[in-house]
Amino acid sequence: MGTAISEHPDHPTAQWSGRWIVQRKRRNPGDLDGDGQLDLVLKWDPSNSKDSASSGKSDDCIIDGYKMDGTRLWRIDLGVNIRAGAHDTQMSVYDFDGDGKAELAVKTGPGTKDGKGNYLKKGPAAGADNTQDLRGTRGMTWADRSG
Repeated sequence: MGTAISEHPDHPTAQWSGRWIVQRKRRNPGDLDGDGQLDLVLKWDPSNSKDSASSGKSDDCIIDGYKMDGTRLWRIDLGVNIRAGAHDTQMSVYDFDGDGKAELAVKTGPGTKDGKGNYLKKGPAAGADNTQDLRGTRGMTWADRSG
């Protein structure tokens, strides 16, 4: 699982794991594996995450699915083209299709890796160039194609 999680000294409402931070409001419950028990989805923002009003690039945002006993079910890396920040990387966890397992709804882009570590390859992601860095000079994707 990597570095142990502990209270971050500069952010009393957050947990810290080396380069990434998860704030208490970034935890969503849902039954991820259909066993009838709630699991947790945690969004890990990098320490250099940005708000929409701020310029600058961020490191990748990571989303993990965990059992309540701490077992990690999967890890999603949103990649360089999804800027990490409170207003840029929201997520919803719900059983959208009614199959008894909660799904994760989140913005993705070229370079996003699924819970098995593979680049997305279905729908709009099919044929995407996952090596592209589409961020402009302000650190945002698509909107400011000037840089």
